[in-house]
Amino acid sequence: MSRLLRARQENKPKTAPPMKLPYENPDWERGRESVFGPEAQSRRWDFVLLSDCTYNVDMLPALLGTLSALHESNTGETGEQPQSTKVILATKPQHVSEEALFGLLSDQGVDGVTQADVATARSWS
Repeated sequence: MSRLLRARQENKPKTAPPMKLPYENPDWERGRESVFGPEAQSRRWDFVLLSDCTYNVDMLPALLGTLSALHESNTGETGEQPQSTKVILATKPQHVSEEALFGLLSDQGVDGVTQADVATARSWS
């Protein structure tokens, strides 16, 4: 092995092992009834990331029902302390009707709900 190759390997930064980020595209109608896919059933969920999912306002109750059922499933059957489920929602509202989501969350008593204005990303050519 050449000295240059050996030096590169010796100075190569140590990296952490790869992290698995589970993903599942849930069926909200089934999820609101606590029927989840294999990823959602396999563990507790303390963080959920949603993106561009508020445009069909007719489905908002099913979305909230699914999130509530997922949160309730965090309690488990072992009697352990329930884990708080944090939800991050990234969206670019297409219509003012999508703001109904925040009213529905408030009606369900969800704490810590805020609506932040986010600057529109610009495309640079």
